[in-house]
Amino acid sequence: MRVTRTLQFMALLAIGVMASPGIHSQNTDSLRKVLATQPNDSNKVKTLLKLVESVMYDNPDSASQIAQRAISISQEKSYLQLLPKAYNGLGMAHYNAGKYHESIEAFGQYYEASKKIGNKVNMGFAKNNQGNVYIELGKYDSTLLLYKEALEIRKSINDTFGIAQSYNNLGYVSKEIGDYDKAVEYMLLALRQFEKLNNQSAVAVTCNTIGQVYLKKSDFKQAHAYFRRAQATFAQLKDDRNLAISLHSIGNMYLLQERYDSTLVYYSQALSLYEKQKDVRQMALMYSNLGDVKQKQGLHKDAQGYFRKAIELNRSIGNARGLSQELIAYASSLLKTQQVP
Repeated sequence: MRVTRTLQFMALLAIGVMASPGIHSQNTDSLRKVLATQPNDSNKVKTLLKLVESVMYDNPDSASQIAQRAISISQEKSYLQLLPKAYNGLGMAHYNAGKYHESIEAFGQYYEASKKIGNKVNMGFAKNNQGNVYIELGKYDSTLLLYKEALEIRKSINDTFGIAQSYNNLGYVSKEIGDYDKAVEYMLLALRQFEKLNNQSAVAVTCNTIGQVYLKKSDFKQAHAYFRRAQATFAQLKDDRNLAISLHSIGNMYLLQERYDSTLVYYSQALSLYEKQKDVRQMALMYSNLGDVKQKQGLHKDAQGYFRKAIELNRSIGNARGLSQELIAYASSLLKTQQVP
């Protein structure tokens, strides 16, 4: 069902395909100007990595090409500390383009490059990221294995944040296989760790994920409480990206309650934030979800408009998987209005 796909995708983003520590987005034009004046040295690789993150949401194919340049220079110059980050950037770019098998391969190279220099923090991130991508493919056994490997790596270096993140992720995949009690157990372990670290952003992400579990259990009261806590924290932190995820989650909750007007309000608010961030992949998902709601309301013409927009956006970033899903949804809507012979 399309609702299940939406909930799964949203929870995945709450877990997060993570950037390497130290990568921060900057203005794309200014980065390109700096890049044009730099020789093929370590500073150029660092600029390339910043550019990858700057464009990976609205132009993931360009981001993958930039990451490949960073990899080539790092290999040629033996920049062993930068090479893992370049592979990670490539994995994130492929992920945002819906090229999941290529993403998994790049994250595997991220792991190997990190292992070569003994960077266990990044090794944990690499396993974590691979697990997240396997969720998109519905391969939960592989996801569980990778999350547990990430947890063991993080325990070996007492990486408190990483350990908490791994508990959160294990909770998520437990939810997906229907073990809701285990999911809550893992997530509460994560929540307590993040609260001890006073990491409010991570606390809010975990609250949002716990809300997803209660949504699966149709416990709307508990889901609402955790979603609202997440929403308030993200708003206070001015974290628009995660605030959009929280608003989307609340919209999903109202959708399952068949409160369609409230669903549309929260979906529209989330869409506005995704548009502000130029996150094309998430914009496409939101248009798709808005189409789903209009379809349920019997407003097929409106639904078709949203599906066409989702198709256009998925096509613009080369997301073949998302594109195929939206074409099917659009065709189904056309059939309902007898517009297909």
